Amino acid sequence: MIENKPFMKNLKCKLSNFEKAEIAKQLVELVGKKEEVEYEKQAASSRYGSQLKEIWKEIAELGKKHREGEEYREVECYTHFDWENGVVSVIRIDTHETVSTRTVTSDERQIHLDEIEVDSQNDEETEEENEAASASAGGE
Repeated sequence: MIENKPFMKNLKCKLSNFEKAEIAKQLVELVGKKEEVEYEKQAASSRYGSQLKEIWKEIAELGKKHREGEEYREVECYTHFDWENGVVSVIRIDTHETVSTRTVTSDERQIHLDEIEVDSQNDEETEEENEAASASAGGE
């Protein structure tokens, strides 16, 4: 004998108005979540994009340094004035290498001449003071 046992089967069923309203609520929530996730994805993508751009920039800079075997660094230098030849040189302190040279400007030359004149006057005053001190020491 074949029994009529109940069993479950997936069949099409008409939705009630209440069920449709519940589905509409779920749809609205999911659309909102989807928009949030898409915004976060875009923000993350641009954040990661800018990070990748920085990394590629560093890779390019390091590659250039390695390829060329040199880089720019802050190096301590001093300025040397060659008044006889009218040349100003910039010299590295670490290697004593001349980095650049140029002609002395007229303003620099004038300042130098003014300094020489002041030094000369100071030397004359010092010499006069020494002579006066010697004369008074000898006259005692």
